[in-house]
Amino acid sequence: MSLKRFLQIGSRERRISVLKRFLVDEASATIASRRRSADDGGSLGPDLVSRFLDHAKKTGRPLHDDELFSVVMNIMLAGRDTTACALSWGFYELSKRPHIVQKIVEEVEQTCGVDDPDYSYDKISQLRYTHAVVMEILRLHPSVPNVHKYAVGDDVLPDGTFVPAGSSMNWMPYVMGRSEEIWGEDALDFKPERFLNVAEPSLFKYNVPRL
Repeated sequence: MSLKRFLQIGSRERRISVLKRFLVDEASATIASRRRSADDGGSLGPDLVSRFLDHAKKTGRPLHDDELFSVVMNIMLAGRDTTACALSWGFYELSKRPHIVQKIVEEVEQTCGVDDPDYSYDKISQLRYTHAVVMEILRLHPSVPNVHKYAVGDDVLPDGTFVPAGSSMNWMPYVMGRSEEIWGEDALDFKPERFLNVAEPSLFKYNVPRL
């Protein structure tokens, strides 16, 4: 760490410190909220923090806040490019479908209010149709369309397939999201309703990261 940063010399360094504090506070608040829901037996959402907590609850493995904090910070800092990509495709798709934009606006106004709107996480989490639209955008335009991994050690896939160390694996969320075998004959249609009033699709079917 440079002496300038350590002593907070200059407006740039002070600004970095303020933003860092903001990120830390937001991450801590998110973790505390999800942990309370888990401890109270409430339903956990599809976001990654909830998935980690749900897995820890099922396996009985303690999950410390420090571990979750690292996960949240990684999402917040490393998700800039993928978020920008998702927003770009989102505006592209919505620009062609004003009727869907109108439905989103109506849902936001009904859920969050108009005169004194409440855009808290809890309220935004209730936007079911908006969530379905985002799911559909990412299905057709995943921010990471092609994924390539190497096996460091021997491993076994959930279906029992053995993967020897040194093997490379490649899968394409872009192709999977447009597969008629997975999504039916209307796979290429922009149809948010496919995600309404149904359980969240498994990661084997919908292989796109969700927050």
